[in-house]
Amino acid sequence: MSILIALLLIWILWKLFKFSFWLLGIILLITFVAIFIKLLLIPAILLLGLACFGLFNH
Repeated sequence: MSILIALLLIWILWKLFKFSFWLLGIILLITFVAIFIKLLLIPAILLLGLACFGLFNH
């Protein structure tokens, strides 16, 4: 009986371990998207906005 409980415990821990890798992947993906938006997209929008503002008020 103790072997069965040990196997069940190992199986549950393995599932949690795999789930933690999946969750880590999702968190890393969200982090990379946030860095991309913060470092590249927002300055690009601001520069385009300033360029358009300069063209229309020239």
